[in-house]
Amino acid sequence: MLTLTLFLLNTFVAFGSSGKVGDNCNTCRDIVKNFKKGLDKTAKDHFGGGDTAWEESRLGSFARSETRLLEILEGACEGAAKESRCHAIVEEYEEKIEEYWFNKHKELDQLEKYLCIDTMQACCPEGQYGKECKDCPGGSKSPCNGHGTCKGSGTREGNGKCKCDDAYQGDLCDECSEKYYKDTNGSCLACDESCESSCSDGTNKGCDSCKEGYVQDEEQACVDKNECDEDDTCVEGKFCVNSKGSYECKDCHASCEGGCTEASRFNCVQCKSGWKAIEGQQGCEDVNECEGEHGCSAGTYCKNTDGKHECLSCHSSCSTEGCTGEGPDKCLVCSNGWEMNSEEGTGCVDVDQCKTKEVQCKHGEVCVNSEGPDKCEACHETCKECVGTEAGNCLSCYPGFALIDSKCKDINECSNDPCNEKTENCNNTPGSYSCKCKKGWVRTKQGDCKKKKTKSKKKNKKGNTEDTPKQNESESTVTSSDKEDPKKTEL
Repeated sequence: MLTLTLFLLNTFVAFGSSGKVGDNCNTCRDIVKNFKKGLDKTAKDHFGGGDTAWEESRLGSFARSETRLLEILEGACEGAAKESRCHAIVEEYEEKIEEYWFNKHKELDQLEKYLCIDTMQACCPEGQYGKECKDCPGGSKSPCNGHGTCKGSGTREGNGKCKCDDAYQGDLCDECSEKYYKDTNGSCLACDESCESSCSDGTNKGCDSCKEGYVQDEEQACVDKNECDEDDTCVEGKFCVNSKGSYECKDCHASCEGGCTEASRFNCVQCKSGWKAIEGQQGCEDVNECEGEHGCSAGTYCKNTDGKHECLSCHSSCSTEGCTGEGPDKCLVCSNGWEMNSEEGTGCVDVDQCKTKEVQCKHGEVCVNSEGPDKCEACHETCKECVGTEAGNCLSCYPGFALIDSKCKDINECSNDPCNEKTENCNNTPGSYSCKCKKGWVRTKQGDCKKKKTKSKKKNKKGNTEDTPKQNESESTVTSSDKEDPKKTEL
């Protein structure tokens, strides 16, 4: 017994079992449910055979041992909605659980009644409610006459009022709801869909009154009213479709004028502009305006569509003479940069004016073929002459660049030591270079770098000293354009 007590103290946190009555009831039922799972698991772990009753009979002394109880209680709060409260309840009622385990082993299926209802007094038997476990309306065996749920049933909460199923109403759920009738067995069944509210049976003749969209016939039965038989049910441009107890207005076909009887162009009362009546039968067909005077201007062509036409621009390969349709194969005459292909059906094809030398480009430009008139575009900035506009299309290069694999790549002039090694540093730049006087040196007007001289100080008329430059100094940097470089070769 000491082992079980220590186990409970070490495993469960003592929060106490106080809390909402309903929570305690639900938590207690979680414990009972997990207890039963634990019974099955411990039986299978020792004698797994699939038959729980057989397994129990084979457990011997382990069946009601403290060891088995410990294993069961390890999972007593697994998945419980209120886990901390669950642990607290197990700890608080450990003696009662032990007593039940060791003394009432033949009544294990009654654990919920023993622990939750009788001992904790957290729950009531199903069909009872409230602190005193009163019977629900209609009796505990058939709460709410079996046609609803009793509020608080099975708990110590609730007021016992019945929440009736849809077909029933009343305090005891023993009356039929609106649109339901009671049959010979006392069950409430639905009235026919044509009934407004109450009825005497489930047929359309049993309605006390007809629902909107239905009318009574000569036999006093509620039948569908065909609203489409009435005039002006739908506005102009729509037609009426009847349905059970209702109707719907749908759009006529785009060709119809003044209404229709169905959705197709063959059910129009009259035809709209752009459409005409089909000869010899009912219905409308499109008028092809492009077959007559369509009014499209030069450079456009007429395209017929349902009930109308539109004027669209000819292809760019067509001259102002126009075309008969879409694409270069529909041109009457080709525009500049295009020519009529002798192959039938091809129409106007592009002329490569770069190949025919019709386009002459100046130095540093290249002729680029495109649809229609061709044009000159600048070579890449590194190219002097080229066959295309990309960096890899060069034929020759500007000075300072070398032609390698059709690309003009910068020459590093500094590798040829163009500057005075003693007085200057060389700086390579794209297509050029520059010589800069070293630190402590300055460039003279003659372009050489000379060592800086210190400044002397002399007194002025007021007796103050001032700096006097010893020589004229200029910029300390020269570029390749400022000095000749016999080692630099123009490519």
